[in-house]
Amino acid sequence: EDSVNLRDLPLRQGSRPRIGAHPVPHRQLDQFAEENIRQQLDQMFNSFVAANSKHIYFTKSFYEKRNDAVTLIEVESGHALAKISHGEIAHIHPADGSMHMIFSPSDAKQVIEKGWGERHPLAGVPKFDLPDTYLMIYTPRNSQELAVVAQLLRAAVEHLCVCDCASIR
Repeated sequence: EDSVNLRDLPLRQGSRPRIGAHPVPHRQLDQFAEENIRQQLDQMFNSFVAANSKHIYFTKSFYEKRNDAVTLIEVESGHALAKISHGEIAHIHPADGSMHMIFSPSDAKQVIEKGWGERHPLAGVPKFDLPDTYLMIYTPRNSQELAVVAQLLRAAVEHLCVCDCASIR
């Protein structure tokens, strides 16, 4: 279940951001992005979905309810985790720019060890329907970190879609 996308994942520089005490909502409290980076993050998600529109689309998040999420079109043909998440793969939190994404176990391990994110406190708890590898990804603070988030999004989509994605334009 290794992803070629995350083999060379760099170490995130600096300390991890502070995270709110409550698991719902699971939010970042500091280290926010400048507005231009936030706009580029939204554009990167939009471009990626557009480039891979035969596999994924935006629809209301199963987990967030009010925000859109990158979602599989054909849930039944995706990874077993896609059935748990109702096809949801990733979403951005408008308030802070952090994201939640679902990864393979090996990719989740890389993301956490390299400092790019952390496991949701309720991940893997059966009554919440959060896959074990449901991670918060910290807000990218600059263009280099935005490129890493693009790598992470691709790895998450390819894992749940069980497909090869087009490059992000």
